[in-house]
Amino acid sequence: MKSLYAIDVGIGFTKRAYRQDVDSEVTIKSEAATLAPVPNHAESEDLTKVSFIDLDFAYYMGNEAHQSDASFLPPFEEEIENYYESE
Repeated sequence: MKSLYAIDVGIGFTKRAYRQDVDSEVTIKSEAATLAPVPNHAESEDLTKVSFIDLDFAYYMGNEAHQSDASFLPPFEEEIENYYESE
C-alpha cells in the first residue's frame, strides 16, 4: 500500500490515506500519533516513511513507528509537558 497523505488530527491520533494502486479505492486509517525518526543506518522497505515539508528527514508514524526499531519522539515539547503536569 502507498501512503498518499498523513494528518495529525491533534487529539493523539493521525489519519492516513492509502491506495493499493492508481485505480484502487482510497482507504483511510486512524492510528496513534506516534512519530519515530527513520534511522539512517536501518531503513525498512516494508514500512512507510512520512516526510514533512521543509525537513530533510523522514519519520515512521503510528503503528509503523511501533514496528520499527527507531526511538519515539516525545509527544510534547518539555515546556508544554511540564505545564500539563504542574499542579
